[in-house]
Order: sequence, then C-alpha cells, then structure tokens
Amino acid sequence: PNSILTVDNTRVMLGTFSPQQEPYTYELEEETTPSGIFARGSYSARTK
Repeated sequence: PNSILTVDNTRVMLGTFSPQQEPYTYELEEETTPSGIFARGSYSARTK
C-alpha cells in the first residue's frame, strides 16, 4: 500500500512587482533538504 507522508510544506509571499527592464530576483533562506528515504518524492515551486 502506498501512503503519502508530508515532510515539509513552505509558502513564501513575495509581494507584487511593477514591470521593469531588469528581472527581479529573490533569494530564499538556505534550508537543509531531507536525505535518505525522505529525499525521494516530489519537490515543486509554483508562481502566480
């Protein structure tokens, strides 16, 4: 039987940005990612 185990779920609100010539960049704080059996799975980022 397959089961889903959520290890971590992080959401960050970046705000709103006006159009400009140079692209916006945003650096998130460094985090330690899971290793071993917890490293398997799905990692994703979504922008709106």
